[in-house]
Amino acid sequence: MKKIRKSKGTLVLLRDAFDILFVYWLPQGKLKNFLRKYLMKQVGLSFYGLANKGDTILQGGCFMIETVAKWSDVVGDSGKVVIVEIDKKNVELLHYDIKRRNLNNVTIINSGVSDRSCEKELSVSESSHLSMLKNDQISSKIIKEDSFLGKKIVKVDSIDNILIKLGINKIDLACFTVSGAEREAVKGMERTIIKSVPRIWIRCSFYDKVSGNHTSEDVKNILNKHKYTTVFGKLNKNNIARNIFSYKN
Repeated sequence: MKKIRKSKGTLVLLRDAFDILFVYWLPQGKLKNFLRKYLMKQVGLSFYGLANKGDTILQGGCFMIETVAKWSDVVGDSGKVVIVEIDKKNVELLHYDIKRRNLNNVTIINSGVSDRSCEKELSVSESSHLSMLKNDQISSKIIKEDSFLGKKIVKVDSIDNILIKLGINKIDLACFTVSGAEREAVKGMERTIIKSVPRIWIRCSFYDKVSGNHTSEDVKNILNKHKYTTVFGKLNKNNIARNIFSYKN
């Protein structure tokens, strides 16, 4: 087991080094997206593979300051990072840490991500990344209903609405780790997709109860309507989670 973890860690380090040396410094364009497409299929993409210096990035669902700090570093002083996080306690901790680290290019918004502005029920888990909005249309192979600590009502909003409220007219990259709300997140950014044509990276870990489709397939179908190219990362060994990367040249 230790050998497997070590080899996986080495692979990640090599991927990150390649992204920094050969992808990050390339100008945005078809060649860069071609390299991203190839790497996504093989080993996935790091922060440096996904983003460009000076980008405006939106991350939906984020409770780790390390992720925020990495995005802040990648885009640099000329870039912007918008974090949309549903858990109020996580938001308070993130605010504290970005102030302590002087991350002046980061904005934190306390909201869930959906396809419209409303209130929804949040099932709360001991681990923040396993908390999820109520959604009777999806099922999980790892998250069980009786594993939640409780439920609460939270405010959610669409990416389109959030960006309008912030006065941000264009984003370059949108990333989502939103525990089952992937489809709603993409549906709620149609205006942004048309206006900004951002690159999109999403972590998908659920299945549709009716069709049996992995939610990554549904996200791809939504983005196909906007003539996006979608690349699937590898499903993990339990066929539960995979990342997807979508772009439009």
